[in-house]
Amino acid sequence: MRSKRRWVAAVIGVLLATQAVYWPWSRWITSPLLDMPVSLDRIVTVERNLRVPIGEPYQLSLMFPRRDLLDLPPSCSGGFDSILLPLRWSLTTAAGDTAASGDGVQALCAGSWSSDYVWTSLADVRVTPGRYQFRATLGPWPASAKRLRGTTPRLLLAMHGGKAWSSWQLNAVFWGGLASVYLVWPLLVLLGLAWLWRKVLPRR
Repeated sequence: MRSKRRWVAAVIGVLLATQAVYWPWSRWITSPLLDMPVSLDRIVTVERNLRVPIGEPYQLSLMFPRRDLLDLPPSCSGGFDSILLPLRWSLTTAAGDTAASGDGVQALCAGSWSSDYVWTSLADVRVTPGRYQFRATLGPWPASAKRLRGTTPRLLLAMHGGKAWSSWQLNAVFWGGLASVYLVWPLLVLLGLAWLWRKVLPRR
């Protein structure tokens, strides 16, 4: 009887240990490399040291509150209502080499949205894993952006959406999440109840 209780306790300990490792690791893999508010009233200059954990596609974007969805053009094809934002950005290595960069004018539009936010893509970024210095200059904001004044968008450099990943890390994040929700935690509940049953209830 004692050996069975020890076996159950050991399995519970192993499962809890996998969860204690998996969730912080998955957050580290998938968290945005950059997430900061920017002002619409001036030229924005950003300099940050970043660590890219895996060689997946990332996207530089501006994220607006959902209430501003109607103030962004629905299409990036241009037109009289376009908001054209000058943008210059780069990622450089510790040796000073430029790994990725962009310089031009970007049309802001409602590229994608959720129930709370709307995103407009600024650039697609893909570099090898490592440490980089990120530099970006946004602006000057055009007169057409005045209708967005009073909002505080956030500048994001985050993993590109979708399921077109190629690294084993994201496969592990995806399948590990499914296994945790549909296998590990239900099994933990059942084993915990079984352990309590044998530990607490008197034997007859």
